[in-house]
Amino acid sequence: MISKRPGRKPAFTRRQAIDAALAEGIETFTLRAVADRLGVKATALYREFSSRQELQWAALAEIVVDIEPDPDVTSWQDALRQVVDRQWELFEGYPEAPRVIITQPEAFGAAMPFITTIVHTLADLGIPGGVEGAAFALDFVGDTVLETFVSIQPYLTADEGGRTGIERIGEMTDGQPDVFGVQSMGARGNLDLKIEFIIAGMEHGLFPGSTPQK
Repeated sequence: MISKRPGRKPAFTRRQAIDAALAEGIETFTLRAVADRLGVKATALYREFSSRQELQWAALAEIVVDIEPDPDVTSWQDALRQVVDRQWELFEGYPEAPRVIITQPEAFGAAMPFITTIVHTLADLGIPGGVEGAAFALDFVGDTVLETFVSIQPYLTADEGGRTGIERIGEMTDGQPDVFGVQSMGARGNLDLKIEFIIAGMEHGLFPGSTPQK
């Protein structure tokens, strides 16, 4: 890993470099492309970041904060739903982020401070199981959002003829029962139903050591 270089203060801020990396794509950006956006040489970035990965993790940490629920939310259920909605919006805004999260364990570490804050928010709002239950529920819904977002993209993408994956499946299974509801699947698939299932499970005390809520 290259150490941060001493020298004159760079002609850009740390946040400007992060924004440039996000604009280029958080998974695929290059230091040269980021530097070009900033109007500097690529070597100048090493005065703020010791490596490309450090810039990537900093960029991820910068956007993950947006998934935190509102401070005035009054129930853990609504807080969890807000986190789900904001995680989905984050992925829509930065579609390369899911792949970074899946493939780089360090990315999870970069997001850990914000994840911990959300866990304690859920626990303070009375989620069954306390901190352990909150961590389990957040991990469960987070993985569900991540998997759903990644898996549904091919179904929503149109081919050269303008047909989406959902439409192509409909042509292949014409007349057959659509037991998974693929033809009526929206942009979020069955995500919301899955999230409500998880919430109901927590409410019914299915997390070990918790009790059902009335």
